[in-house]
Amino acid sequence: MTERVVNSAQTIKQHLIENCMKPVILNTYKDKGGAAIAAGRITKAIQNEIPQASAQFLIDDNNRSLTGSIQKLRPYIDFGWGFLRSFKRLPYFPAVLKTPTLNKKITSENPDIVHFHWMQGGYFDFSVDSVPHGIPLIWTFHDLWPITGGCAYPGECTGFLNNCGNCPLFLFPRTKDLSYRSFKRKRDFFQSISDIHIVTPSSWLQQKVKQSPLTAHLNTSVIHNGIDTETFKRINKSEARKKLGISDHKNIILFGAIGATTNPKKGYDLLLDAFGKMDYSRNRLIVFGSSRKAENKNPDITYYPIIKNNETLNLLYSAADVMVVPSREEVFGQTVIEAMASGTPVVAFDNGGPADIIKHKVNGYLALPYSTESLQEGIEWILSQDSGELGQKAQFHIENNFHITKTAAKYISLYHSLAQSEI
Repeated sequence: MTERVVNSAQTIKQHLIENCMKPVILNTYKDKGGAAIAAGRITKAIQNEIPQASAQFLIDDNNRSLTGSIQKLRPYIDFGWGFLRSFKRLPYFPAVLKTPTLNKKITSENPDIVHFHWMQGGYFDFSVDSVPHGIPLIWTFHDLWPITGGCAYPGECTGFLNNCGNCPLFLFPRTKDLSYRSFKRKRDFFQSISDIHIVTPSSWLQQKVKQSPLTAHLNTSVIHNGIDTETFKRINKSEARKKLGISDHKNIILFGAIGATTNPKKGYDLLLDAFGKMDYSRNRLIVFGSSRKAENKNPDITYYPIIKNNETLNLLYSAADVMVVPSREEVFGQTVIEAMASGTPVVAFDNGGPADIIKHKVNGYLALPYSTESLQEGIEWILSQDSGELGQKAQFHIENNFHITKTAAKYISLYHSLAQSEI
């Protein structure tokens, strides 16, 4: 099936190049955050197949942003919103800052397809005139922000299934508070833009999109994020540990994410509880991705900062015996495919994106959400298996199903399908 998709994409590729189809792909940041990394990998793979595809960023450190002079106001906007959020550490991003140049900039590229990725940060206000009409729009959701009143992950809150309002994140929630007004603006946008197709990187997020009153009427597809298996590949465990200066006599349990120890959504507290019940003489926990060390003083836990170098990340994944992804909400699971591509099996909760990636007790373990006992059982099950065989199954699964070229092929097929429907 996968070979047919790739072969079909190769035929379509020639058609697109010959007819000079030009997608314009947009993301808020070039390389800041997990969504930007995933979007960047997808964009690069698409550009390898369609060289004329254009990548644009709402915020670019090299001052090539689509927002023009309004970018100069950004430090003041960030300060003001940061001050407001400091009262309750709100994981909240209102869609309030109008970007009058966005439509103009997109149109100037003369695109055949407009492809949105992560559009948060306050620059995209969901006004009807913010995007050109008559051009197919694909929007890859990397979280739930496009369909909520402002949060990226609503947790147990179900307000986004109705109208939002009375937002539990606010100090002084009201029926028609900012979340309600933002939700209404998004409703107007999705009802007025008819030629839009939503892509989600997991079936879990697609289900949320179909449940939303904003997007239930729209066409959706699941296209999993992908990875370059030449960048993340299997390295001999002992050699990887030697290069990193890690002792070879204990099992290495690995956990990492942006905000690993500070973002409750990442589930570090759940992992600590599970690890606390394990034998420290045989196991060591390594945590990477936090901007500051956690207060836990356990000598069997080692903390690394945010790692931006893929070579170092690949070594760290390869050095581990098991990767744990205990997220309470995980749209996809970028670290899941990175670890598995490096030959390290993963334990995650049977919820969200990881459930699309991991085959339970075949190449990893899916624990009961959000049971620390089940999480511990999963870690110990993987440590009890033949690490070489299990790691090889994990690696092959990613190579065969989540290679970035296959992700690009599916997007190219979607571009072609939507462009044809406009003719």
